[in-house]
Order: sequence, then C-alpha cells, then structure tokens
Amino acid sequence: MEKLRVLLVDDEIMIREGFKRLFDWAGHGCEVSGEAADGMEALAQIDLLRPDIVIMDINIPIINGLKVIELTRIKHPETAFVIVSGYDSFSYCREALRLQITDYILKPVKL
Repeated sequence: MEKLRVLLVDDEIMIREGFKRLFDWAGHGCEVSGEAADGMEALAQIDLLRPDIVIMDINIPIINGLKVIELTRIKHPETAFVIVSGYDSFSYCREALRLQITDYILKPVKL
C-alpha cells in the first residue's frame, strides 16, 4: 500500500523537526515528503509534491495558513489540512471550518 504524503509547514524549524522525530509516520502509513517555512513556500511545495495531508500553523510569514488553504482548495481540493496553532480564537476556528479542514489542534501538542 502506498504511504500518504505529508507536508509540514511551520516557520519554526524546531517545530517541524519535532513533528518529524516524535511521531511514528511509517507506523501510521505516512511519510513526510516535504517542509515549508512560509506560505509562499507552502504553496510551491503543495503544487510540486501534491501531498495528501498538510500539517500547518496559521501564523506563518508572507501568506498565513488560512489563505494557503483557501488558495490550495482551488487547485487541489482533495488535500487534507490539519492546523496546529497556538491560536484558539473562535474566528480562526470558524474560518478553518469554512475551508473544510480535517482537524484543528492547539499547541503545545502532546504526542
């Protein structure tokens, strides 16, 4: 069975490294196929890698995570998004739901 491709998007390298090291991707049928540190890089990686799942922060440079999701939905509507954010604002959650995300997880994340 082919593994699900995952893209990690966060402007903090330690967060991305933590996700790569602390979660058993292979054990859950996934592989980390790429990373991005800002919204523009995320959009480019999504077009290039066509990940099945994008795990991202909302507060990233250049283009925020919600706008990345909105733009991705146009070209790749099948992509699943999981937001991992320190923001528990209802307006962020409402917008994320409108964009049909898969999950919204608050930092700090306990794996």
